[in-house]
Amino acid sequence: MSVRAIARALVPAAVVFLAVGCLLSFTYFHDNKYAAPPPYGDDGSIALSDDDVARPVPLVDGWLVSVDGSAPIETFIGQYSNFSYLPNGTSAFGSATYRLDVRYEGSRAERALVILLPEVFTDYTLYANGISVASDKTGPETALIVGEHTELVLEVRNQSHYYSGLVYPPPYRFGAGYRTG
Repeated sequence: MSVRAIARALVPAAVVFLAVGCLLSFTYFHDNKYAAPPPYGDDGSIALSDDDVARPVPLVDGWLVSVDGSAPIETFIGQYSNFSYLPNGTSAFGSATYRLDVRYEGSRAERALVILLPEVFTDYTLYANGISVASDKTGPETALIVGEHTELVLEVRNQSHYYSGLVYPPPYRFGAGYRTG
């Protein structure tokens, strides 16, 4: 086989290899959870901005949890596989209350927020500013309006589930097409 024939065979392969490399590089830099980390909460509060609008982000950090009426401690949902791993916890089962103050600090006065609650507890109810917005009986997805102060309270009861892995946090995303003012 001549050198010219080998070059003609290698050029298309090199073009395909280069195109695949460019595609993988593009997806790595533009769809990478490490390049755009979730907003981090602290001490029962989290701030969301306009940068968080375009992608679903889990509400992981900043939650205050109280198990069976104990004093609230800061945690992130997903830190413990069940209630026995919380400080002073003795049982994988029981009830808990998670609290998080969500603030929207963006270009509008308020935004629509869609929350997907994974079905990991026996019973759960999500409250927004004291109003029940979702439960295990209504389905895992709910929408609500978030402004400069929205208190989320997730009351859960775990009677029969034991998860060997981590508990998934409730992811949110801003509702598409919602406009205020």
